[in-house]
Amino acid sequence: MSIAGKDCQPSTTTAATNPTPTTGGLLDALYLQLLQLIEERTEQQLTLAEHTKRGSVLLARTRLQQGHWSAPAQLPRTRPYKALCRLVQQALPDCLSGTLFRLLRYTVEPERGYVAPEKHIFGSLLPLSLRVAGKKFERCIDLVVECANVQRELQAVVAAIERLKRTLDRRHCGNETQATSLT
Repeated sequence: MSIAGKDCQPSTTTAATNPTPTTGGLLDALYLQLLQLIEERTEQQLTLAEHTKRGSVLLARTRLQQGHWSAPAQLPRTRPYKALCRLVQQALPDCLSGTLFRLLRYTVEPERGYVAPEKHIFGSLLPLSLRVAGKKFERCIDLVVECANVQRELQAVVAAIERLKRTLDRRHCGNETQATSLT
């Protein structure tokens, strides 16, 4: 396993003769990965908050420009429309958590049921601020998926650290029992 360009393979010392350096190095590598994931998650959350704020401001600008006029929802009623994006779970053996979320986006195809709802609500002449806000919120969806993947990876690293600590505690208790029985 490689973390931040550093090799995390066990050292040449066997666990039977000296278990501490091998597991200690692995524990250090896991803590380093934990810190990197925390930093990545924080950056993504800040970016998500910024995009959400900008999208909300653009929506407010659209509402201000349109006045108090509100359009009734005019979504297709003859057949249900399909979502333009779908969240799927993908198994990845390289990933510590084992699976990641992936967002599939579909192109707008009215004949297949993939429609852009905002065009049915506001008509074909969308205000520029509404189109830009839509793009901001699309980016927010991507960021939410990325944040969820980092969070899952973070939880997997924390679980691996806890398992390694339990293993070390059991080995430590076992070594103390052997030392007491020898004396």
